[in-house]
This record gives sequence, structure tokens and C-alpha cells, in this order.
Amino acid sequence: MAKPLRKSPGVLNRALEKPLVALQAAITGDAVIKALFALLQRAVPCDFAGAFLRHEDHAYGSVPFRFMDSRGRDFGPQLADGVFFREHPAMPVLLANPGIRFINTRETLPPDEILHASRFYREVMQVIGFRHAIGMYFWDDPPRMPEAVLSVSRGEGQPDFTDEEVSILDRLYPHIDAALRRIRAIERERAVRSELHSLIDPARAACLLHWDLTVADANRAARELCARWHLGEASAHLKTPRFVLPEPLREACVGLKKRWQASLRESPATGTAERLTVPHPECPALFAKVTLHVQHIDPLGKPVFLIEFEPPKNDAAPPRRLNGKMKLAAFTLADRELIRLVREGHSNQEIATATGRALGSVKNALHAIFEKVGIRSRAALIAKVGD
Repeated sequence: MAKPLRKSPGVLNRALEKPLVALQAAITGDAVIKALFALLQRAVPCDFAGAFLRHEDHAYGSVPFRFMDSRGRDFGPQLADGVFFREHPAMPVLLANPGIRFINTRETLPPDEILHASRFYREVMQVIGFRHAIGMYFWDDPPRMPEAVLSVSRGEGQPDFTDEEVSILDRLYPHIDAALRRIRAIERERAVRSELHSLIDPARAACLLHWDLTVADANRAARELCARWHLGEASAHLKTPRFVLPEPLREACVGLKKRWQASLRESPATGTAERLTVPHPECPALFAKVTLHVQHIDPLGKPVFLIEFEPPKNDAAPPRRLNGKMKLAAFTLADRELIRLVREGHSNQEIATATGRALGSVKNALHAIFEKVGIRSRAALIAKVGD
């Protein structure tokens, strides 16, 4: 075992600064666990550290935790499903004291003659290899069942943990609690983003709006068609497209919000998802579909809005040629912007800077235009594409 750390009363040892910084810098679940094990083993001499992480809300005994330790062992659900939770001596203390921070085996284990005859000793303690342990419990708010349990353990023949060592863990507790809450918030945000992105079909001009109608995501095709809604065909290509919600679509979203809120009275669990088709008020060839999606993963329980722009039918028409030239109108708004910049003599890097695109993206887009026109150079592009 490592030598005990010297400390001043009430102050964490300086040797814990680096593992604490590593813990707070971790941004993935696995990185947090690795940093936690390093911190606990540095703070208190122990044979190994363990972690139980809860996956979701449930009752104990239904595969509630992922269980791993600092020796690289991942015990899987079979241990949690078995005798571990049903016969663990700490369970009565845990259930009777929601929010408790520490449970020490010396306070919960029976005398050795009874302990050694128990299934828990034979099937858990001997298998895992511990005799003394301190469990640190981290709860949701309000406390129902622990979000996570960390433990430091010593095997047979080792001394039990001292009150001083428990005091060190007590001073570490708020740092660990903050790290666990932070990584759960990060993971929730990742899950929300993943679900949002899954709603967008990359082959369509689509965008997502939060409940407050701010933009969650909008692909380039959606920004291009949105520019048509705002500026019209003649002017849309003059500006780098950005997404600004057209007023008719905003009104449609507000209407869906009111209808969804009204539907909650009849279906309080989820409300009703709906879709509207909204035509452009001056250009019937432009229209969009607005769909209200109920977001079960959203911590506020609010829906999001998916807007899918439908391009005019002639956008999909084959290239039109005049006197051996291809008309500029045969290209998308994004392609027209690139052609205009090529005509003005800009380099690929200058085009990337002007359009806010990556250099590789500009090269790929120009290559696609060359193939569409059937040419191999910028000069040929300028000669072949007419107004």
C-alpha cells in the first residue's frame, strides 16, 4: 500500500491538487472514472477503488449499476442482479437514510463468525477481494436512490480505515460530487443534441428550433432556402446564407405551441404532435412543413420544431443550356455564390474565408460544379456558364 499522506487539519494535502485538477478536466464518463480512481487511491491507502454508476431511474435489483474497479474489472449486471444488493449489510442503512454520504463496513458487518458463514461473504467479499471498505454515496435531488457509489477497499489482513482517513474522504466529497453532477449534465446535453440531430434528414433542407424558437441546428440547404424566403430569387445569392426564421413560419410555430399546450389538458403525459404546411405568402413555389416534436429527453419536457423547406420544382430540373452555355439559374444558390467568386478572380482560400466554409469543402464543391458542367478549369467555367 502507498504511504499515508501528511495533511493539515481541515485542509487537503497538496499532493491531491493534480488528481483533483484531472478530475475536474475530465469530459467523458470513462475519463471521470479513471480520474476518480486515481484521486481515491492517492487520498487514502487502499488495495483498490470501485465505482457503481446508475444508468437510469429504477429500483434496485433491475440491473441498476455498472460496476467496475481500479483493477480494470467490470463486473457487469450479474453481480448487481445477484446477492450483492439483496444481502448487502449496508442496504438497510442506505434505505433508512436517503442522502447519507458514508457507510463503513465496520458499522454494518456482523461479527466474523457470522460474516464468514454468509452468502455475501462467500459470493461477494471473497470474489472481489475486500474485507474493509468505505462507501461514498452521491444522490440525485431530492434523494431517492444514489446516482453513484464510490468505494475504497482493503483486503484480508489489512487494517481498517481510520477516522482520519474518513475525514480526508469527507473533505473530498464536495469536489467529487461537483464532478459527477457536471459529467451528468454534459451527458444529458450530448443525449439531447444526438436526439435533435437524428430528426434532421441530411438530404433535406431542414432546421430545428428550440421551444423558445431559437435555432438548435440548420443545415446549409435550409439557410439557402430561408434566404429565398427573405430576399427573393434575385437577391438571395448576394449574401452568405444564414438562418433567420421567416415570419409566416414563426406564426405557424406559435400556433402549434398554443395547440400543444391546449392538448395537454386532454393528454397530460405528452400532448399531441402536429404538422402544418406553410406556403410563402408571395411565391407559391416556396413552402415549408413545420412539425412539432415532443422531446421526452428534454429536461424541461418541451417540444422542438422541425422545419423542412421544399425547393421549387424547377430546382430539380436538368441543366439548361443557351448557345452552348449553361444558365446560372441551373445551379443552387450555394453554387451560384461560388461561381460568382470564381468570376471575380478569388482563390479557393479567399472563397473559403468569404463563405465561411472549410478550404476542403470549397475544393469539393468546385470539383462537383466542374463535373456538372463537363469542364476541368476555372477559365472553362467562366466561359461555359452564362447569366
